[in-house]
Amino acid sequence: MLFEDTIKVKTLENSILIEVPVFLNFIPTKDFLAQIEKIYESKFYSEIIINIEKKTTLSSVGYGFIMSISKLCVQKNVRLKLICRNEKVLDMIEILKIGKLFQIFPTLEDALKN
Repeated sequence: MLFEDTIKVKTLENSILIEVPVFLNFIPTKDFLAQIEKIYESKFYSEIIINIEKKTTLSSVGYGFIMSISKLCVQKNVRLKLICRNEKVLDMIEILKIGKLFQIFPTLEDALKN
């Protein structure tokens, strides 16, 4: 599925995978979040994985995106995982103190194993 012309959403066995492109230019709208919620409720997935491994930096829009998905995960009691290897992004996550909201993995394979 393709949302907002930039973000790809896929369903895996127990996960919803949100693939964020290099350029993210929007904060999720209520409609976008409602579509993610609808996907979740169709099967009750146990986790949402946000893949930002292609990003070399993350703007306030990107952090807002992660926070919006995090809020949905808290409401639905779903684990949130982030795929990221970029040191700049990881450092900013630490500075913003939002790393406790999700688990961070270097690859999709690692995220799916744990």
